[in-house]
Amino acid sequence: MAPLSRDNPLCTAPPSERDPSLVLEVIKEDILDFPNKDKDQKVQSLKLIEELLNPICSQLTPKARASPSGSLTRTHTQPRQVLARGPEEALNIEYPANEAAVQQLIRSAVINGRTVRVIGSGHSVATAISDPTTSVLINIKNLRDIQITPATTSAKAQVTVGGGCHLGRDPEDPDSTLQNSLLNTINAAGYALPDLGGITHQTVAGFLSTGSAGGSLADGLHDNVIALRFVNGLGEIVEYTKASNNPEFFAAGVAMGLFGVLTSVTFTLVENFFIQGTQTISPLLPPSTNPTEGCPIDVLGPGKDDIPSLQAHLMQNQFTRVIWWPQEGLNRLTVWKAQQIPVINPATGEEWQIKEYEELPRIFGSSIPTQLIARVMLQALNLLEADDAAYKELAALLLGLFNPITQGGEDGAQKFCDWWWRALPMDNEISDTIMPVSFTELWFPIDQTEGIMNELNVLFTTDFAAVGNFFTEVYAARESPFWMSPSYGGNKVRVDATWFTANKKGDPAEFFKPYWSTFEKRGYKCHWGKYTPDDYGVGVKGRYQKYDEWMKVREKMDPKQVSTFTHTLQSL
Repeated sequence: MAPLSRDNPLCTAPPSERDPSLVLEVIKEDILDFPNKDKDQKVQSLKLIEELLNPICSQLTPKARASPSGSLTRTHTQPRQVLARGPEEALNIEYPANEAAVQQLIRSAVINGRTVRVIGSGHSVATAISDPTTSVLINIKNLRDIQITPATTSAKAQVTVGGGCHLGRDPEDPDSTLQNSLLNTINAAGYALPDLGGITHQTVAGFLSTGSAGGSLADGLHDNVIALRFVNGLGEIVEYTKASNNPEFFAAGVAMGLFGVLTSVTFTLVENFFIQGTQTISPLLPPSTNPTEGCPIDVLGPGKDDIPSLQAHLMQNQFTRVIWWPQEGLNRLTVWKAQQIPVINPATGEEWQIKEYEELPRIFGSSIPTQLIARVMLQALNLLEADDAAYKELAALLLGLFNPITQGGEDGAQKFCDWWWRALPMDNEISDTIMPVSFTELWFPIDQTEGIMNELNVLFTTDFAAVGNFFTEVYAARESPFWMSPSYGGNKVRVDATWFTANKKGDPAEFFKPYWSTFEKRGYKCHWGKYTPDDYGVGVKGRYQKYDEWMKVREKMDPKQVSTFTHTLQSL
């Protein structure tokens, strides 16, 4: 369902005069119109939604808002983040059968003065996927071959994979299956990649080209890239290998689709593994070793006794991320952390017993109703948003349901143990259509972590509009060898400000502006596939040490500017 029109009473009325009963009607209509979901699930979800929202609406009438009181009966739900996926525009989309067909498309574009853009899973912000200046969209989903070279006594295992192959299964692509995904294929052969992002429906080419990374300082996927194969902007095959010592290899690793079409990538592999970890949800303050009473990380300080600073936490844990819900009266931190363990439990001589990571409870045997309820709650908070005590109390109550404080201290932490390819992408289960999220992702040197968190805290406590109804995610990235990666030149801490894309009011680009202005003086680098400031390109040359050299390689790879693209070029 589309966002509300600007003349809707829920948009035009001041907060104190909005009729909360209209919120329920808007949200019920949204759920009923939702595509491709089981009708019975939607009906069952609506019953739960009405039970939850009716008392909320009655408490938020103008009269009740003036003197909030009472309590709500609540159930345990917890949404998680996913990225907004840009739609395939109504343009000419080509699906080349092989690399030779890609060459033909590029050569035709050169002859006819057209521009091209490669699209994959649509994981990036929509404007980074296609725009009105693009003549032809190329989807390379047919380039998904996987060739594994087993390890020997003198060489690591390798895999060469087509750029259009998905890392995992893409639920939005009917041709994408677990069986034809990269991760499942290499795991079945006994191998793994050392780290993954929070979701795996992206294509191999898309993940690399945008500079994406997992959440680890110990391991980085870019270190395992040893060969790249392109069809350049003239329709020629160009291969780069790490072993050749050609510096252009390091330019090509993160090319944003501006070097032509990345048709295949070769990675070195490691032996497959399990990960074992925990998750706690705690108050942000005070720091405490007991997550029921306080935060196991000194988020705003340098660390104390046996409580690490956030920078130390990021450096000490092989895989980790934290999620900050900064709403007044809530102010909680979710800490997910894990480490690699061998597949075989040395105590039993058998594989570890799998205990899946669970971020969502099941209702009627499925997480879909839970996601629908989470969607509704977030939409209701968006529609009723007001800088007053009644709204803040309501937001803390509802979002507290999604983020219940861990009970019983460390013993109460959620514990999980699973295969690397299932557990590292901890956000795979959420539907991008039910729970869509837009991001701006800002990268900083790791030693700035404490200052950044304190500046975020000031922003949240002084600017109500910057808090919103969602969360901020913080995690790290290992130094990358690729020139235009945001982590080139050193380890980084990343701040992901998030916007719930199913909100009925507001605009993500406007919402992100306070974050951009807050950190402007720090010279952050942006993720190339997420929201960036309109003027990001003005100072980008000074943020990337190899900018001039990279631009020279781009001119060589695409002298006719066939892959010219407004969004990315504005950022350059």
